Amino acid sequence: MGARLYLLRHGQAASPQGADWQADHQRPLTRQGQFEIARLAERARELALSAQLALVSSATRTQQTAELMGLGERRVMDALYNADPGEMLSLLQALPQDCSSALVVAHNPGISWLAASLLRPLNTPGFAPGTLVEIALSLPWSELGPQAGQLVRRLDPPDYR
Repeated sequence: MGARLYLLRHGQAASPQGADWQADHQRPLTRQGQFEIARLAERARELALSAQLALVSSATRTQQTAELMGLGERRVMDALYNADPGEMLSLLQALPQDCSSALVVAHNPGISWLAASLLRPLNTPGFAPGTLVEIALSLPWSELGPQAGQLVRRLDPPDYR
């Protein structure tokens, strides 16, 4: 198939100001998080990394991350807010087969667990805020599952500061 999948954990976010889910959902990026994601966007352009479609969690910090990345077509999805890897995988399996590349902007631990599953046995360590992985897929979206990808590259915040 030759499709590419990019998995991105949102940038560094402010501490929650309350104990409920709404406080967490509305946390913005910190200045450091904004800076790091802006640098990541520059690095992605240098490497010619681009996604035809972006699936973005509805949380404030993920939407800000997507905005700073300069992504084109975006689908903001409540289902990605703190989604587990199975939920993310279901969303990816529903992508149109003619989609050549997709990016998911979401949260840990789901985003790192999804990467680990797709790349098994080459599991990736956890994602710091702002970590991006590029995965080459060997199956169509509808058949995506464990061990269906090959790691192309991983960019961590120290790589693009």
